[in-house]
Amino acid sequence: MDFSEILPVLDGCEFFKGLKKSDHEQIAELCESKTYGPGEFVFRQGDFGEHLYIIEEGQIFLERAMDLGSKKGRAVI
Repeated sequence: MDFSEILPVLDGCEFFKGLKKSDHEQIAELCESKTYGPGEFVFRQGDFGEHLYIIEEGQIFLERAMDLGSKKGRAVI
């Protein structure tokens, strides 16, 4: 996906609604597109948070490991 394909995704993203077109263009220059398959991890709990992910199509599940003493397991957020 190149700049011309990323820009409409940013334009349609609620997170960026208040920004000017020139801001969207600057952000688009920093973006890269990745495709993930079913069941593939985008990131894992404990990873250093250095990226912002925009889901253009499909869905994602956030799963968090929990350890509350006698209660252990995973929760989908």
